Amino acid sequence: MTKEFESFQGEGALLVYDSFSERSSHRMFEQSIELATSLLATLIRKHSYARFYIRKDRWEAITVHQSMIPALQALAYAEPNRKPIEAIDGVYRKWSGMHIYYVCAELNQALLAACRTLQAQRVTMTICTVALTGTEQRIVNELETLGVKVVEIS
Repeated sequence: MTKEFESFQGEGALLVYDSFSERSSHRMFEQSIELATSLLATLIRKHSYARFYIRKDRWEAITVHQSMIPALQALAYAEPNRKPIEAIDGVYRKWSGMHIYYVCAELNQALLAACRTLQAQRVTMTICTVALTGTEQRIVNELETLGVKVVEIS
């Protein structure tokens, strides 16, 4: 995934971390934070700045200029969020026309609904997750029919 991420040349790339974790273990949650950190470091190395969103109780935007400290602080205090992503959220308008690398610990129907909304905003997505369960495979199939790429990085 890192090679694929490094090869993306778009200036409109955005890294989004969703802390939703209903069924995932704490280990999977921690691995998703490690994955977000790794992808963010790659993006900063390539462009010297990055736009990063993290969802805790609500979306928090962080612009990172050469130093990852603000993003690392936000990730350090992230806790599993039991509330799934909203299908419609005002922040999605800010993402219009961008390519999003969406890092999460698990997939669910709420994420699928949000992807449909984001697709209407001309947002393209690659969802990066640490492990897929058998029940998530149906969601992966539906996401792929929308043109959303799902990458499992374990």
